[in-house]
Amino acid sequence: MLADWDGRATIPLAGEDVIIPSHWQMLYDIPVAEAVAITSLEVHGKLIFEPGQDRLMKVYNLWVRSGELQIGNITNPFLEKATIELQGDNTEEFFTFTKAIEAGNKNLVITGVANFYGAPRSNTRVRL
Repeated sequence: MLADWDGRATIPLAGEDVIIPSHWQMLYDIPVAEAVAITSLEVHGKLIFEPGQDRLMKVYNLWVRSGELQIGNITNPFLEKATIELQGDNTEEFFTFTKAIEAGNKNLVITGVANFYGAPRSNTRVRL
């Protein structure tokens, strides 16, 4: 069962901090033209990029904490363009994951599961 954004009729707004609870399974179905930069996204449940068109996620700090981020799967790869655009620069505030872990900005932290399946490619190098 797919959940909504905490009962709201609208998606998160620019600058918001978003947490996907462990009992949620969310579809990321935001069109590229409507993607706004959110401050942080913490995934405890499951976040799935919906296929069918290109997707763009703009976020300063993305932490797949105890949940799962899924873009395509082994039997149905994501054939469109999926982009996770990390926002920020070295003049902006740092992000604190816990009281013991501080990081800079432009964070992509996977302590849960992240599966990315796309179209087969001849070039297997990735630029991070």
